[in-house]
Amino acid sequence: MNNNKITKAARVTATALALVTLAGLIIRFILAADQHGSFLAGASHLYQFFTIFTNSLVFFVMAAIALGKTPHRLVVHATVVAIVGVGIIFHALLSQFGAQEGLDGLGNLITHTIVPIASLVWWLAHSDKDAVEWRDAFFSLICPGGYTIYALIRAEFSGFYPYAFIDLQKLGWGGLAQSIFFLGLAFLVLALLSIAYARVASRLSAQGAAA
Repeated sequence: MNNNKITKAARVTATALALVTLAGLIIRFILAADQHGSFLAGASHLYQFFTIFTNSLVFFVMAAIALGKTPHRLVVHATVVAIVGVGIIFHALLSQFGAQEGLDGLGNLITHTIVPIASLVWWLAHSDKDAVEWRDAFFSLICPGGYTIYALIRAEFSGFYPYAFIDLQKLGWGGLAQSIFFLGLAFLVLALLSIAYARVASRLSAQGAAA
């Protein structure tokens, strides 16, 4: 992204997305603090989950754009891939465990559904599609890969695995390796699909301008 490509519409919608994301995080932190006895204890518990990491990343990226900053396209794209992955994984595998009512249900809706959809829509509408390259997809693996390493190291000390698909105690090393492979493949495919869209959209835009 370049300074001259951050339009007013991009900044306004980024501001709205940052505020919605922040609201979802605040709800989750308030409820976690109440459940675990303090803000720090609640935050420590929440930051075992990929959902909270990615929503936090969305907030910081969109807040930066709202302020007129220009995060590198790789960071923006990787953030969108990560948060869309959160939404897909949650609704495909974990939605039965999510709260559906009250403040907890609202926080769940925001962090798992609204923010992923809104982030994707923002990227489709405002990203610099001319700059997107196929190799960008591999950068998108850093976020889920880094989180997985962190979660496994932390679980080694706490004994708590936030997701069944990275539960080493139940899966064993072979099952864990298989699970990580397919998760990584899913994020890679998601990244490649988004890049394919961007390249097609860029080509169509160029053809339209030349016509």
